[in-house]
Amino acid sequence: MAKDWVNTEFEGSSLTAFNLERDARFKELEEQVRNLQIENAYLKELRRLGKRGKSLPIKKCRG
Repeated sequence: MAKDWVNTEFEGSSLTAFNLERDARFKELEEQVRNLQIENAYLKELRRLGKRGKSLPIKKCRG
């Protein structure tokens, strides 16, 4: 992960590596949350249109 490119000779490098790894994981989780929010909005719209007897175009937007 992120710690592969951290120079371990610097003082506090293990903490720096830990922070970089944590930040990378946090960004991954943020992206997963964003994708789930997009999917949830898409499914809500499908349900809403389904109740009205309309169909939703098969065009998924990716953010």
